[in-house]
Formats: sequence, structure tokens, C-alpha cells
Amino acid sequence: CVYGGAGSVGLHALAWGIVGGFVLQLFVMMFSCRDDIVNNIRLIFWPRDPLFREYLSGFGPVLLGSLTGIGMGIVTQLFVSYLDAGSISILQYASMIAMLPIEIFATSIQSTFFPTIAKRTSHDPKAVDPAHRAGVSVLLFVLVPITAITAALAEPIVRILLGYGRFSDSDIVQTALVLSCFAIGIVGRA
Repeated sequence: CVYGGAGSVGLHALAWGIVGGFVLQLFVMMFSCRDDIVNNIRLIFWPRDPLFREYLSGFGPVLLGSLTGIGMGIVTQLFVSYLDAGSISILQYASMIAMLPIEIFATSIQSTFFPTIAKRTSHDPKAVDPAHRAGVSVLLFVLVPITAITAALAEPIVRILLGYGRFSDSDIVQTALVLSCFAIGIVGRA
């Protein structure tokens, strides 16, 4: 596979790097949550078990949200596929950069703050709502400024991250414009 005169070694390295990053993230998260995993996770596949039914009742909204996100991606790709190949790349690069703050900040806040809320409020159901509001407040406190910074500094961000090799000034400007539009959705996506 040859793309733009460059060998496929770069594409293979990128693919292996992405897979390796996901595996490393999985192990880091499992290691940091090892006590919770050992003490709290048990497999339940019995429909009469109340915990199993409780899990299934929350599964529907999560599944619907995931399918909606996948559907939006497919629709976006369908519309972009009528454009030139560079437009598809611009969309993908801008999307990856816009997802960085969500992966770095929102995921870390959600994976540390919300389990702590669950532990502390498990015996007091009335405390769940204020604790959840506090968690959302922390997310907003972090992500609203990041959204503004990403939108305002889209071009320098793209120039620093992607402004090398065959990525031209025109590509940088177009990717920065798309990134500015994506930045609006950072808070909602998180």
C-alpha cells in the first residue's frame, strides 16, 4: 500500500500505535481500579437478579447514545464523501484534535470523580443528585474554557500538531476552521 509516495510503514506504525495506546490505557485504568474490580465486579447473567435488571434498565439509554454517535459519524462521512479526499482528511484531523480535551480531561474526571460519588452516596440516595451536579460542575468548569481556547486558538493548535510535511497552509486554515466548529460541541460530547 503506497499513499502519496510514502510507504505503508508509516500507516502500519500509526495503526499499531493507536492499538497499543488503547491497550496501554486499558491496563493503566484496570491497574488504578484494581481494588474496585476485585471487590465490586461479579458476573450476573440471571434475569431474575435485581442487579441484572437494574443494569439492563440503564443499558438502553447508553446503547441509544452510542448508536446515535455512530450514526452521526456515518452520516457525516456520507456527506463528506462527496467532497475531495482532502476534505475527508481535514474532517478526521479536526475531529481527532477536538476529541483530545474530551479524552484527556472529561474521561479522567468521569473515571475518578463519578465512581467516588457513587461510593460516597451509595447509602444516601438523597445525596446522589447534589453530588452528580457537583461532578457536572467540575466538568463544565474545565471544559468550557477549553472549548473557548480550542475555538480561539484553532489555527496555532493545528499548525503545531499538523503543520509539517505535505500539510500546506491551506490545509491548516481549513482544518482550523473545522476544528473551531467542532470545538462548540466539546462540552456536549463530554
